[in-house]
Amino acid sequence: MRETSSEPRASIQPWIFGFLSIPYGVFGWGVAGLLIPYLLRKQGVPVVQISEVVAIASLPNMWSFLVSPIIDLGLRRRSWVLLFSGLAGVCAWAAITGGTLTVVIATLFLGSVAGAMSSSASGALMSTVDAGVRGRAAGWSQAGNVGAGSLFGGALIWLSDRVELPVVALAAAAIIFVPALAVLAVQETPLPR
Repeated sequence: MRETSSEPRASIQPWIFGFLSIPYGVFGWGVAGLLIPYLLRKQGVPVVQISEVVAIASLPNMWSFLVSPIIDLGLRRRSWVLLFSGLAGVCAWAAITGGTLTVVIATLFLGSVAGAMSSSASGALMSTVDAGVRGRAAGWSQAGNVGAGSLFGGALIWLSDRVELPVVALAAAAIIFVPALAVLAVQETPLPR
């Protein structure tokens, strides 16, 4: 017997999810996991304190399931992707240019919340894809998350040794937000109220 769903299936190309996962991957892996620890170590912050910063920044990723249902309220999922990816980009900029350790920790935490929510919204969109291509969509999603996150994290470290931090911060914000614009190609049916 074939499974039926009341939600219409979208004709979203699987590769779109590679782009939609970049904000989460670049913020979590690239900025919070690679670039900020590198910059803090260059400033002489002890390794133990850096590990505490990264641990605090990672907390939202572990508890995001508690707030993820927010994406089913009000806005379309693609709107949530744009909103939270933009917020993650702003938080990356603020963490890189923040100055004090308190600002860095606060903006990394908030940016991790935003990145996790963007990922949840992208995952919700993935659930609307035809079952026959869901595996490919998930593969592309992981490529954007881990692959692009690691690649762009390394690129941001390389850039930080060559230009001023405000330029690095602007590049990080752009790398986080611009790929999320791919969601504009998604034709999403509004959720029933």
